[in-house]
Amino acid sequence: MRMTERNFFTTLGAAVITAAGLVGPASAHDGHDHGGAQHGGVEAKTERHHFEAVFTKDGARLYAHGADHKAIDASRLSATATFYHPNAPEEPWFSRQLAASGASPGQAADSLGLAIDLGKVPEKGAKVAFRVAGLPDPEEPEASFTVPLTFAGGGLVVATATAADQKAIEALKVCPVSHDDLGSMGTPLKVTRDGRSTFLCCKGCLKQLQANPEEFLGDSDGARHNDHEH
Repeated sequence: MRMTERNFFTTLGAAVITAAGLVGPASAHDGHDHGGAQHGGVEAKTERHHFEAVFTKDGARLYAHGADHKAIDASRLSATATFYHPNAPEEPWFSRQLAASGASPGQAADSLGLAIDLGKVPEKGAKVAFRVAGLPDPEEPEASFTVPLTFAGGGLVVATATAADQKAIEALKVCPVSHDDLGSMGTPLKVTRDGRSTFLCCKGCLKQLQANPEEFLGDSDGARHNDHEH
């Protein structure tokens, strides 16, 4: 059932912006069957699991989901990341262990993290091979996969819209990606780059925006909003 405009803005007024500026795994269902990465990272699928690797200049973060699409408690996992330089793509460059992050001791963790300076890694051509152990699925207790080292976001900041965004959301009315009414899938996402923002109906539309941010956050007015105009 679609959320009414009145109920949507009641919910919107109570929304709290995500502390890290990214949408967390607790709300993995996005209302569309788009699939794709949920944190702006690079996704990989094995026979029984779905992973997302998020690379930034300050390190890496790995999210794991099971065959039921539910997030896996990373505090029970162990993982190794082996980096490959584009100048020697078949020879390991260096390896590092990832540690559970995002939770206090004894509590569930949302991801495995690696704090490391990746600022000198080439922008193109590098890759990372992950090996994950401790997965709760007995049919696939370990998984290995390789993804390109692509820095997340492209300067994008993704957050949950707040009551302060209500006027801009009313003006935009529909999601620029799916063209569904904003609010029909719950509280919209606010995506910002260089002071310019737009709103998406759900996380399922984020991957398309990340693939072509200029289309939705370029210089033309279209369905875009500048934060200073709010």
